[in-house]
Formats: sequence, structure tokens, C-alpha cells
Amino acid sequence: MKKQIVYLALAAVVRVASAGPDQERVQALEETVAALRQDVVALQDQSRQKRTGIHNPDISAAVDAIASYSDAAGTLNFTARDVELMVQANADPFAKAYVVFNAESELEPTETSNPFGEASLGMEEAAIQTTALPYGLAVKAGAYFADFTRLGRVHSHDLPFTDRPVSLEQVLGGEDKARGVELTWLPPLDHYVRFTAGVVDDIGAETAVNGTLATADGEEVDAFAAEEKRALDAAMLYGRLATMLDLGPGAVLHLGADAAQGGNAGTRTLASTDFKLEWKPVAGGNRLFELAAEWLTSKADGTLAEAAVIEGGPRDASAEVSGGYVYAQYRMTPIWQPGVRFDLTEPEWFEAGEAGLVKVDDSRQTVSAYLNAHLSEFNRLRAQVNVVSGDSEIANGQDTDTQVFLQWTVMLGAHKHDFIP
Repeated sequence: MKKQIVYLALAAVVRVASAGPDQERVQALEETVAALRQDVVALQDQSRQKRTGIHNPDISAAVDAIASYSDAAGTLNFTARDVELMVQANADPFAKAYVVFNAESELEPTETSNPFGEASLGMEEAAIQTTALPYGLAVKAGAYFADFTRLGRVHSHDLPFTDRPVSLEQVLGGEDKARGVELTWLPPLDHYVRFTAGVVDDIGAETAVNGTLATADGEEVDAFAAEEKRALDAAMLYGRLATMLDLGPGAVLHLGADAAQGGNAGTRTLASTDFKLEWKPVAGGNRLFELAAEWLTSKADGTLAEAAVIEGGPRDASAEVSGGYVYAQYRMTPIWQPGVRFDLTEPEWFEAGEAGLVKVDDSRQTVSAYLNAHLSEFNRLRAQVNVVSGDSEIANGQDTDTQVFLQWTVMLGAHKHDFIP
């Protein structure tokens, strides 16, 4: 700031020296001094705001309340799914950090919730990110949602619909939670291209369906044995390539592809591809049409856990799962936004019975319709209906179910997670 004040003073001297007669010079000097004082005050305010921002980070919150009903289970639930608190700030000109705490409850419409259950507040994310690296590079380290797939990195309350697609739950294991380091590169090209690569312990909030085993008594356990120590070759490597294409007036196409491999309990090999088409018929208006889809595959193989070993049976095995979703929604007014979604999952996983360990194909389809009411930027209501069908029981011996959701989401403060196209 001192250098800026010196530059302003030099500019004032030059201005006065270039003035005409003495009276004009005096008047010019008075005007310049007044302007200089205003500039100094403005610079002091900027400096004070920067110091205040460092010692008082931005704090925001999100509350996500959901009522659900399952026709097959005959169950009505009231769930505070997300009670999320985010703290973030710039540490200095070179790095920023953020922490996300969440008291999260599972959204399970076919299971009766415990009205006296308590959700404990836990750390969901805690990461440091660079802000001033050259050549379009950025590094993130800590516990974070990896830049992997399109909706896997989106927090539950920010999803376009109430529930996370079953395909993401079963292929990825839910959200893209990871602990490690991530490198992003934006090359200097005429249009947007992003390369991401990372090294983490694993990806997912829980074990994916092809890494689990259904025991004879109905319990679900891990299918693959985990090593006591994580070797270097057990780390998961992942990458994503994403781009945006301008298709003409108001239309933008987002494309992405991902791949990952690694794991300490068996080896997981993941791949996915996705797109999202956005069309804004009126520039600067609220109307927005979106069409998006994603397809994912996963293979897990390795040494079976003790619970999965049958006498005389194999010690090693593999299982696969694939699935995806497609949705379309239209913001027809500043408030109303209807949408539809189709989700398909085709897992091949393990089941242990009297005949030994077998693989089970258990496909599931979900057709959804929903309506968003954006009361403001920070206040949203949503109603959604799911029609679910599958090869196995969903609830009470039935293989079909109709589920109804009413959702109310409110943001307190500037609660915005990093935007990534």
C-alpha cells in the first residue's frame, strides 16, 4: 500500500507542475490533495478488509429437511438429512482453505427412522487449495470431494433432485469423498478444457455394491480382505478430462470422462462418461433448459474376506457393476422448475448361501418426476415422486415401490461450494 501512495503522490506533483499560472496551480494542488486523500482512505479500507477477512473467515450453513413416504414399506419418515456448516477464507495471497462440518442422516424411505436418534456433527471436508500458481495449475490437499464424475462431487442439498441416483450409490459408494492430493490444469486454449489428476486412499462415502457380500443370514459385509498396511501400489489414482463447447445462441455442451484404479480392499477399476446440455433461450433471463446424463462402470477384484470364503471354494474373485442416469429440467419462471429422471443400475455382486458363494444380478430402475419452487436464491421447496422396480425385494416382499418426497432447503449466508463446470 505504501508504494501505491507514493505513486499517487508522484502523479499529483506531475499534475501540479503541468498547470498554468500560480492561482491555477494552487487550485489544481488543492483538488489533487483532496483526491489523494480519498485514494489513501480507499486503500486503507481495502487493506483493513483483507486483514479482517483473514482473521474472520466466511461462515455459512445449509439445512435440508425431508419428509418421505414409501408405499411398499408403509413408512412415513421425517429427516434432517443435511445440517451443514462451512468455514472458508484466504490464508494469504497464495492459498485458501475450507472446512465443511455436517450432521448428516441417511435418506432411506423404506426404513423407519428413529425419532429419538441423534446425528453427530462430523468433518465432511477439510482442504487447502492454492490460488496463485502459474500456467493454469492448482493443487488441493486434504479431505475433499474429488473432481470425479459429474454429480458424485455434488453435496446432497445441491443435487438437482431429492435423492442421489442409485447408480451413483452402488457404483461409486455415494459421494466422491477422498483423502489425498489433487492437481488441476487449465491449458491456455481458445475454449475451456480442464485436466484433473489425483492420488487418494479411495473414492466414495462407503463401500460400493460390488465390494460387499450378502451373508446367509442377510447381513451385508465387505467381500474383499483389506491389508493391514496400505502399500504404495494400493493408492487410488484418478483422472478427469472435462470441456465446454459453445453450440450457438444460449446453448452450451459440457463433456466429461473419468478413470480411476486402486484400493486397499481389492482393486477397484472405475470409468465414467457424462454430458450436460444447457440452453438459455433468453440471454440474461431466468429460463433455462438442462439435459444431462452419466454412465459409470466399476470392477472389483482381489482376495476374498474370511466371511466370503466357502470351504473348498475360491479364494479370489471379482464382481462388476454398471449404471447411469439421465435427467431433464426446465426453469420456466424465476420460481418454477419441473424435471424428470430415469436411473438404471445393473450390479453383479456376491451372495453366500448353503450352496456356496454365488454372484447375483440385481438390476434396479427408478423413474422420477419432481418440481422445484425457488422462493429465492437461499430458499427452495421440492416435491418428488419415485417409481422403483427391480429384480429383488425392495420392501415387504415387493419388487416395486412408489416413494414420495417433500423437501425444504435453506442456505444461511453465502453457502456455495466450488463451482466446477
